[in-house]
Amino acid sequence: MTEAKSEQLTPEQLTGEVGEVLTSWPLYRVLSYKGKGGHYKHRGGVAGETEYTFAQLPKTLSLHCSECSHCTVWETGECKVYFKPGFGEAKYRCRNCGRTQVSYFFY
Repeated sequence: MTEAKSEQLTPEQLTGEVGEVLTSWPLYRVLSYKGKGGHYKHRGGVAGETEYTFAQLPKTLSLHCSECSHCTVWETGECKVYFKPGFGEAKYRCRNCGRTQVSYFFY
């Protein structure tokens, strides 16, 4: 299933939308939006010949922790999700207990 957005998003708006998707949407949904205004770019490679495009994930999420038995703040160490072939992964860990972790996969 797809949840379509009709407006073009800024990078900050896209980060907020992704946070909403990660915390409250059911599994296997697709976030669609117009344009690439929400994407960041940077150059890399030996001589800066390669351009990389990525979106920024929220640094923290509010999720229920089974170990703590209540809603806690979860944090990721890497906020960038690069647009590339194959799957990408983001891991968030409960900041309260530090033991519980959740992984999200992007395609």
